[in-house]
Amino acid sequence: MTQFSLLLDTKGPEIRTGVLEGGNISYQEGDFFRIYTDMNKIQGAKSLFCDYPFLVEDVAVGKEIVIDSGLLNTKVISKTDDFIEVQALNNALIGSRRHINLP
Repeated sequence: MTQFSLLLDTKGPEIRTGVLEGGNISYQEGDFFRIYTDMNKIQGAKSLFCDYPFLVEDVAVGKEIVIDSGLLNTKVISKTDDFIEVQALNNALIGSRRHINLP
């Protein structure tokens, strides 16, 4: 009798940032910026779009959000109906369509 193992990748939905018009955004430790779930409401040069419509509902103030596989770590400072405000915990250069992780 032959035995073998099988490994499956059962990842869930991918949450990503949107396409950036200027190519990249540079964040410095301590920067405050907003993450929106409606592209039509984005305000501010450092703001990001997130394609996950339940972001505001699913994150809590004080929790961390990881962007681009840990390249940029942020802390949720406040929430409104339209966006969350976060603070950068380190320096990073973020491009278009980067992963967002909600630990």
